[in-house]
Amino acid sequence: MSLEFPKLHIAIGALVFAPLAFRVLWRMFSDGPAAFKQPVAMQRLTQFVHVVLLLGISVLIVTGPLAVWTGDRAIEVLTWFSIPSPTGKMESLHEALEVVHVVAAKAVLVAVVLHVFGAFKHLVFERQEFAGRMVERKSG
Repeated sequence: MSLEFPKLHIAIGALVFAPLAFRVLWRMFSDGPAAFKQPVAMQRLTQFVHVVLLLGISVLIVTGPLAVWTGDRAIEVLTWFSIPSPTGKMESLHEALEVVHVVAAKAVLVAVVLHVFGAFKHLVFERQEFAGRMVERKSG
């Protein structure tokens, strides 16, 4: 693996931090769209996938910066700016944060795949309209 990939990963993470945090907070303080009618097991799976996505993203945006900082590194955002470590080196915490970050990333990846398959199922097999559902409010 190239040494440039971790730097790019950190820079992209820093750039998407605010939009991801906004999306998680928006979902926490607003009702989601009305659920499609489907069997109870599928409803539970849908809810589980959404929780994993929101919780996983929350964990990633907290552990990512903390893992960098506890490794006593600044968050370098390309060549635009850097955010210095407020913590200094904390090796044990750094290693634990890296493990949690990797586990959360894998969980989010699986949840994204399930989410895409679910959207595909609704669109192709059930011919349900769902454009704009992320900003739609529940009725009733």
